[in-house]
Amino acid sequence: MKKYLLMILLYILCFSAVSYSLTENIQRSPVIWAGSTGNSYVALTFDDGPKPEYCIPILDVLDKYDVKATFFIIGREARWHPDLVHRIVQSGHDLGNHTYSHFRLDSLSREQVYTELKATNEIIFSIIGMRPLYFRPPGGRFNGMVLEEVQKNNMMVINWTLNAGDYTVASKYFKNLKQAKDIESKIVNNCKNGDIILMHNGGGPTIESLPNIIIKLKEKGFTFVTVSDLLKLQT
Repeated sequence: MKKYLLMILLYILCFSAVSYSLTENIQRSPVIWAGSTGNSYVALTFDDGPKPEYCIPILDVLDKYDVKATFFIIGREARWHPDLVHRIVQSGHDLGNHTYSHFRLDSLSREQVYTELKATNEIIFSIIGMRPLYFRPPGGRFNGMVLEEVQKNNMMVINWTLNAGDYTVASKYFKNLKQAKDIESKIVNNCKNGDIILMHNGGGPTIESLPNIIIKLKEKGFTFVTVSDLLKLQT
């Protein structure tokens, strides 16, 4: 009996050590996919802005329903529309780097990746006086070299757990274009605690679906927060 009790005790101690190690690794990880599943918080994120024809209506909807989100912006768009960058920040939303040109970084050289990250960080700093903590690679694609450059810039990669698929709404390359009801259904039916939800600054169906997504997820008990709040990080 003593032998079995000793084995059980050792198992518990080992499991606790492994659990702590895994938790520690998640907290230190340069790539974040989701928040804690222990609460009902979720984060809406919007890529590719700030394009006025899409960003302004999205911001209007978020304001109307008092929802805070996270915007991963493209440097060249930010340079053309600094007023929208100001509005995003002043409205209490998070701001992240989404490269300068929206190139797929895993096909670029280290120097090109460095330039894509630095140019956008400098543009954001010139507009709001702060550099972003978060980075999202176009298409969610990265490799070890990209992660090294992201970390050199004191940022972490934020990917996602739930993809609305709304990048198809305005693209001629997709045969089955997403409609508002498709976007709404995918998010509302699949959302779970801690999800980081990927949406885009582009296409009428995205804007059309957003109010119902917010209303229905709130009815299901979810609370919308920024990525910073989801991860309990200081901005």
